[in-house]
Amino acid sequence: MGMPIGRFDTGLRANEAVLITMVWTALNSLRSKKSFITHKVGNMKIKVLGVYSEDAARGMKDSSYAARVKQIEGMASQIDSKLIDCDFLGGELDVCVTMEVPDWSTALGLKQVIQMSGVFEEIMFYPVVDLDTIIGTMNKFSGVYKAPGKES
Repeated sequence: MGMPIGRFDTGLRANEAVLITMVWTALNSLRSKKSFITHKVGNMKIKVLGVYSEDAARGMKDSSYAARVKQIEGMASQIDSKLIDCDFLGGELDVCVTMEVPDWSTALGLKQVIQMSGVFEEIMFYPVVDLDTIIGTMNKFSGVYKAPGKES
């Protein structure tokens, strides 16, 4: 039967994905303000989850773990990034890669190139976030943001 080719399911409902995106955007906006963080903390960590295309899955018989890792490391070095971990999975997903990238824009550029390659049927990129920072931000600004028409 070969390698499983499944459909990617993030497990998130649409409103949860929107909330995560909004929180991430807010945190990035706050980080750009000198009063919040006065220096760049460093690279950000991302998780890349993917389902190989049928052609790529067939090609895996002529590849190896070492060859795939070398491919990812070579790609990462071209964008000032670093491979942290690469796991091949059983089930609906085929691979989970953890990387450090300079910023989210670099991650999205990488995602576009990977999508255009046709290697993956489905590919998802997620920023790894600091839960304590999110909770701290929520507590700091709780009650500050007002709905339209209730600003005063």
